[in-house]
Amino acid sequence: MKLLFPFIALLTLTACSISVIPTDVKVVGISTPATEFCLKQKGFVNPTTVNGKQVNICELPNGQKVEVGEFYKISGGSEQSHYTP
Repeated sequence: MKLLFPFIALLTLTACSISVIPTDVKVVGISTPATEFCLKQKGFVNPTTVNGKQVNICELPNGQKVEVGEFYKISGGSEQSHYTP
């Protein structure tokens, strides 16, 4: 019994002093096929708010801006197609 109390106290203090800090946290995001299509066309996706709703805008290398879903539809959604305005 005399050894049990010091052991429990030591175990409690050790548990309190151990802290785990993750150093390799990876951010994982799930994107839509339309967003992936925009990125494959070398565009940038910029989330913005229009009329109180969040929409993703695809900004193409030529400066044109179009909503990602609309861009995906008008381009046919094919991974081989390259949009040309």
